[in-house]
Amino acid sequence: MLLTILTRMSNDEQRIQLLQTLRNKLSNYNLDWLDIKNIINLFSKKDQIRFNILQFLLLHIKNLTKKINIEDYIYLSNQCTNNNEDLKIRLFEQIYEKLNIQNKNDLERLNHLFQTINVRQKIETIIRNNRSDLIIDKQEGILKRSITGR
Repeated sequence: MLLTILTRMSNDEQRIQLLQTLRNKLSNYNLDWLDIKNIINLFSKKDQIRFNILQFLLLHIKNLTKKINIEDYIYLSNQCTNNNEDLKIRLFEQIYEKLNIQNKNDLERLNHLFQTINVRQKIETIIRNNRSDLIIDKQEGILKRSITGR
């Protein structure tokens, strides 16, 4: 229902005003990652507005318990950050705990989102420090599943 109402609005300002009005009730709408993607797509790509809306939604939707697939995360990152490396890092830091990393391919795809070696190492460090079931393959420089089955 929220998405329908937002779709009928004619501009970003009206949509933002509605979201701000509903901010304390957003969790009552049982939004999932697909809903968030669809809401983000309603906004223009100018001036980081999509990134700001995503930040707003992540802050006010308390019932996002389902993990986000890597494809959906990459899509959101591409739609919201306008290839701004700093914004990509900020988004990753907010969502990494909710990432549904299932295999080495997911990790490689995540790694390719970021351009600089320093940022890629930072991403690997964040994942390594927060995911006990993953270890770093130092030769390849990417994460992989632990052989011990943890």
